[in-house]
Amino acid sequence: DANRPMFVGTFNGPAAVGGTSSGLSVFATDTTIRCTVGFTDSGGAAAAQSASIVNTYASVWSLYVLRVSATSVSVRDVTHGITSTTTYPVGSVRRPTTNQFRIGSGFTSFQGVADVAACQIHSAALTEEEIQTTIVDIRGYLARKGISV
Repeated sequence: DANRPMFVGTFNGPAAVGGTSSGLSVFATDTTIRCTVGFTDSGGAAAAQSASIVNTYASVWSLYVLRVSATSVSVRDVTHGITSTTTYPVGSVRRPTTNQFRIGSGFTSFQGVADVAACQIHSAALTEEEIQTTIVDIRGYLARKGISV
C-alpha cells in the first residue's frame, strides 16, 4: 500500500451507522484504477464492493467519473472511453463512513503519490446529463491550465 496512490476517498473509518466502513475511494493498483464503496450486506455485516478499469493510462492525465448509486458503483475513464459497473448484492445498503474526503491520499494506507488537478464531489448521484455538463466544465477548467483530458 505504500506505493499505491489514493486519488480521493474516505477509506477505512468509523461508519455513520456504527462499526467501521470502507467508505468510498478511488485508487490505483499495479493493474487497475479501482473505485470501492462500503455497504452493509443483507445479513447486517460491513462489506465493500469495487468497480475497476484497466490501468493502462495511469502515466497520462485522465478524467475519471465515479458514480455511486443505491444499487451500484461505476468508474469511467472519460478520456479513454473505458467503463466498469458493479451492482451490489441484493439487500445491500450503502454504509458511509464519517471520515471527511481526502484528496491525494488515504487515512490509513495508500500513501503513494498521485497528481490530482481537479476534484469535484457531489452529495447525490448525478444524471448522465449532469455528468456530461460537469465533464465539459472540468475539461474547460483543465484546458486553461494546459491539461488535456
